[in-house]
Amino acid sequence: IHLKLERIIWESSVFIDGNIVGSANSLVGSHNFNLTTFLTPGKHLLTVCIDNSNKFPFINVPGTMYPDKVNQDMAHGYTNHTQIKWNGILGEIALETSSKNAPKDLQVYPNKTLDKLSVRFEQTKIEEAIVTCVITSIASGEQVFNEKVNIVKNANHLVSFEIDRPKKLQLWDEFSPNLYHLEIQTKSGKVATNFGYKFVGNDNGDLTLNNKRIFLRGNLECVIFPLTGYPPTKKEDWAKLIKQAKAYGLNHLRFHSWCPPKAAFEAADEAGFYYQVELPHWSLKVGEDKNTTAFLRKEADKMLKDYGNHPSFIFMALGNELQGDISVLNDMVADLKPKDNRHLYATTAFSFQQPTGTRPEKEDEFFIAQWTD
Repeated sequence: IHLKLERIIWESSVFIDGNIVGSANSLVGSHNFNLTTFLTPGKHLLTVCIDNSNKFPFINVPGTMYPDKVNQDMAHGYTNHTQIKWNGILGEIALETSSKNAPKDLQVYPNKTLDKLSVRFEQTKIEEAIVTCVITSIASGEQVFNEKVNIVKNANHLVSFEIDRPKKLQLWDEFSPNLYHLEIQTKSGKVATNFGYKFVGNDNGDLTLNNKRIFLRGNLECVIFPLTGYPPTKKEDWAKLIKQAKAYGLNHLRFHSWCPPKAAFEAADEAGFYYQVELPHWSLKVGEDKNTTAFLRKEADKMLKDYGNHPSFIFMALGNELQGDISVLNDMVADLKPKDNRHLYATTAFSFQQPTGTRPEKEDEFFIAQWTD
């Protein structure tokens, strides 16, 4: 039995009948708690305590033009600058049940030549050598693949397999946003996800999607929702925003020092819209606090896990205008690239620190500058 709290600033603590279950910290995704050992048939009291105070130093550059210190945090994942430091829970609040050995965390990966499909999921105890894989077109309902496949057991309870790209599986891009539903059936249960089949890369410096050159026409999205002070978690709200952006000829949004909720990705997937997402990070003191660096590493992994299957997610930067120990950022990007080939990575969205702002860092797969030769 798991408790899911979709979006929180900044820390949540959960209690059952007054007994602490645990705490979670994340600004980019859901807070999840395993309640299995705390619940028995009958009545219980579930208590959730939210703490929206700043949990890690140097996430933010101080905006000293604001006189009150509480208003000086500038990274848009935690700020009064655009959204407020709201306190509570946004979006989904759910208790979910499954068998103890149910598969989870299903991820779908393309390859550069667009002729294979790699699939990976987690399972506590791997009981079988063959699973059933079904891929269905969301638009038409047609099954493009339904077969039993041999799995490979990897370390850390990971299971994987690779298949040839089904002949009817179409590519995803802004002109043809083809979406599919993939379901894996094991002896212990099912796991499913939606995905779009695409590969983002470069051809001698030209940005490519599915091995064709693309051009980004975009704008910033800085959690500017003044009527509420917090981002929406309903797909229709994001679909309206994307429709307005497309009416201006845009095909891209950069989420400036924050990561939007899943509804934003779902709307972009359906519309054929491209995203750059970032860690909640706008700092002049990168690497100075080890706990902060560890938190940011966990946040980056969580973004890949929670949103990596969304085809709209094509770029990821570790923050905005970062300064400090740039080797920390290079190490983080070097760690992320082999984990997930579905996105291009950058150490920072520009930097006033030279020479970082004048040329790509060694691990950058794309480069953002406001001055360069």
